[in-house]
Amino acid sequence: MLRWRSGQEGRIAHLKDTFELDRSRYRGAERAATWSGEGIFAHNLTRAARRLLALAPAGA
Repeated sequence: MLRWRSGQEGRIAHLKDTFELDRSRYRGAERAATWSGEGIFAHNLTRAARRLLALAPAGA
């Protein structure tokens, strides 16, 4: 449980720093949730792009 929690907190801190998720630019709970979702989607796109680059053939 402790490892899982520290890993999640580290991921949240990384998202806050990298994608400026420390403060919502939208007003209201629903829009703030949208803001968080957009940041997580951006993070997932970044990870997918890195994975695709790592799997690409060296000559491509």
